[in-house]
Amino acid sequence: MINKDLIIKKIEEINSFLDLLENYKDLEMDKFLNDRNVVDATKFRLINIMEACMNICSHIVIKMFNKIPESYGDCFKILGEKGIIDKELSINLIKMTKFRNLLIHLYSKVDDSEIYKILKQNLVDIKKFMQEIKKLI
Repeated sequence: MINKDLIIKKIEEINSFLDLLENYKDLEMDKFLNDRNVVDATKFRLINIMEACMNICSHIVIKMFNKIPESYGDCFKILGEKGIIDKELSINLIKMTKFRNLLIHLYSKVDDSEIYKILKQNLVDIKKFMQEIKKLI
């Protein structure tokens, strides 16, 4: 049985970080890229968002399907295969997981324009993920 309280807490964490990122979404690319504090804060918040999404995903896969995912990407793949989330969303979250790994392990080598692109275009995937997960609880 899934722990609904745990999932709700993680969704609240994600929403909190998304709210903070809203402060940067209207910045022009040049202004964003030239503000080291904004770029670093965005990276940090994206890492935390993905960590919370991966925690939710792992919890659901383990509790509902009695499987231990081989990787975080595998976790989102399983949710897509089981119909918990849309398959296209699953693919997008797998890509974001890979990018999260890049942020964690090669933080200084990340192209900051990619961070800006994610900020502008990909946060909708996080919101879709939360909507799909809310259907379980």
